[in-house]
Amino acid sequence: MVYDATKSGLNVALWMPSFPLPDTEALTDLLTTESRMSDIDLGKHFLNFPLHANLCPFCGINLRQIRQPDLPKGSKTLWMHWSRCMMGLKSSPYETVQSMHLVFKVANGCRHDPLNALAWESVILNLPGSPSYNPALPWVRRLQKDRSMAGATPVFVDDL
Repeated sequence: MVYDATKSGLNVALWMPSFPLPDTEALTDLLTTESRMSDIDLGKHFLNFPLHANLCPFCGINLRQIRQPDLPKGSKTLWMHWSRCMMGLKSSPYETVQSMHLVFKVANGCRHDPLNALAWESVILNLPGSPSYNPALPWVRRLQKDRSMAGATPVFVDDL
């Protein structure tokens, strides 16, 4: 079944804060000539995260016409609701990006753990306008104990 949440009318009642979707700048600001990259493409991304519990009662469909024999006696509806973020729902991008950042925070682990591949010890700022600015280097570098650049997992949208 394909469901387009823009048709439900619920979006009119929803408010979401404005926020920028991270783009490829989130990646390029971390690159040096020594950088190595990989791509993790999360297809059907919205379905990976739960819909906010307050929205679940309002996100669904009456399957009465399709599943008539399954209805209990005296029932007028067979209401099935969504429990995952979905395409077309105004809150899905915000909730998904928010949840994705929480997932990466947990997955990246403690930055002080010496066994953590993403551990880092210090941060070096390389900002335009500063006397030591070097345009060949990222604006913000997280460094490991040996002063090499620490690994990172930037999240960005690349299909717009």
